[in-house]
Amino acid sequence: MKTLFIGHTRVEIDAASARTTLHDGKQIPAVPHDTDDYRATAERLGYGSETGRMCVEHELLHTALAYWLGLYESPVMRAVAEDDGPVGGITSLEEAAVMAVQAYAVAVGVNLTRRLAEVSDCTSAARN
Repeated sequence: MKTLFIGHTRVEIDAASARTTLHDGKQIPAVPHDTDDYRATAERLGYGSETGRMCVEHELLHTALAYWLGLYESPVMRAVAEDDGPVGGITSLEEAAVMAVQAYAVAVGVNLTRRLAEVSDCTSAARN
């Protein structure tokens, strides 16, 4: 697994899974779902059959978007870590924003995993 540090959050990734660790040590694992809806989302966002890549980039983007906006952490990641039930309000907006960025990145040929690794390297250096 590769470890990326973005802001106050650590995200460990491989080709098809991610584990986000918040500043307080709470962890959120993520793997692609083996469902028709998940595969349809991958197709709709432009990933085709690459559900693993979609999963990893989705998890990374939650953290990156929060960092870029100056938030301490992703509201969605905190809600998942706290098992706060259904997503709504700000977290719904975050989900929509993450998926919009994913679709845009795929459409213009940006590999978000590589791009966010570059950003992580910068934020890690600044932290040390």
